[in-house]
Amino acid sequence: MKRICSLLSAALLCLVCLLPLRALAASDYDLAYDATDRMNEAYMNTLGTDTFYRLTDSLGAQVRLDIVTGLEGETIQDYARAYYDAYNYGVGADRSCILLMLCCHEDDTGLAYDDHYILTAGGAENILTADGLAALEGDLAQWFSPEAWSGDLAQDVSTCEKGLDAYTSYLTALSGGSAAAPLGADADEGIETTGEDGVMTISAQESLPGGRYVMDMAGILTEEERVGLEEMAGTASDSYASGVYVVTVNDYRDYNSESPYEAAKTIYNDYGLGYGDDHSGAMLMLSMNDRDYAYIAHGDFANYAFTDYGKDRLEDEFLDDFRDDDWYGGFYDFISESEAYMAKAAAGNPVDVEHIGTGTALAGSVGMGALVSCAGSAIKCNSLKKKMKSVKTKADATQYIAGPLPDAAGAAAGAAAGVAAGIIMRAATDQFINTTVTRVPIHVDNDDHKGGWGGGTTIDIGGFSGHSGKF
Repeated sequence: MKRICSLLSAALLCLVCLLPLRALAASDYDLAYDATDRMNEAYMNTLGTDTFYRLTDSLGAQVRLDIVTGLEGETIQDYARAYYDAYNYGVGADRSCILLMLCCHEDDTGLAYDDHYILTAGGAENILTADGLAALEGDLAQWFSPEAWSGDLAQDVSTCEKGLDAYTSYLTALSGGSAAAPLGADADEGIETTGEDGVMTISAQESLPGGRYVMDMAGILTEEERVGLEEMAGTASDSYASGVYVVTVNDYRDYNSESPYEAAKTIYNDYGLGYGDDHSGAMLMLSMNDRDYAYIAHGDFANYAFTDYGKDRLEDEFLDDFRDDDWYGGFYDFISESEAYMAKAAAGNPVDVEHIGTGTALAGSVGMGALVSCAGSAIKCNSLKKKMKSVKTKADATQYIAGPLPDAAGAAAGAAAGVAAGIIMRAATDQFINTTVTRVPIHVDNDDHKGGWGGGTTIDIGGFSGHSGKF
């Protein structure tokens, strides 16, 4: 038995070693991969960087697509499993995943269909059951067959995309309809990015509706609460082109065991959150097992809007709710306050140390004291000035000494006579007794990633700011 297991392990290892590298001619779209490099780029990009992430959020299982051009002599079932293992697919401790592998090759007119397979792993086996798989295969049958791929390249690509639309539509329905279907080849692509003129426009990732902003994987909200918070967060995010996200998990260690802060960063990156090229946004994560939370921001605008001091102030708005197990109230406060903070930042006045009320009052008190002191000093100086009308400004310090300076002999004679004959100055130098030093606040990045209150935002090497703690 051991020998058989060893042989099977060796065979699997060989298969993994034979897997093709991501060739230069292929195209990788995050959760979607196209070895043919013939599919519509805009369609595949939307599929792999947006739609599949939405489905992953909703289903709790990573949704992927691999289009390959050969199976290295293996069955498509074994090849899909090898991809899953070799490239570490899946999310969570059980690496839950739904993978569609599609095999095709180029022919004289375009693309020719060879085979396809849907792999489920981890908890996904309970999400997409045997009956569900059969129903999904029925939806795909009319598109994934040799007969359907018999046109030119454009027709074959269109047929393939219709099959992929059927795949995502079925999973969308399975998730409760909270994930949007991708844009088809014949639809308005609607994908815009920041142009050379610096004008920010909306991308497909940002404009597609659905449960992207509130991901309640721990199940602590009712559906009505989640939908209400989703609408709030979506409005705030779209208003300032910077995402506001709420995430709940059972245990942050399922994503990154180092700390809640690092787990939040992992979720933010893996789920492709944020707006624009720099993925601007702020995210609040609750980990329910040990009552941990992490509050992070990423991107230029979000790091500007949510300063170190501002994050601490904003936390006061939601932590009291969470300590009373008022999850909806805490998330409501987080989203509404985040929108208010972004509004201040957009107006050029982010919530920071320099803008707090006590500081303004203190500055006013100091200013008033200085004004009174200056007034008193001015009166005194004016009085002294009247007595000095005959005094003229001298060009050199030696000119303020009364009488001519004596030579050495004259000085000795004067001293013998007990007369102050003057001062002998053997050298003259200029010495500056006043200097001006400008100091700026220095942030200290503590172990919990919480910056100081010197003003501004402490940003780590990954472009994130924030910290974690207990609620």
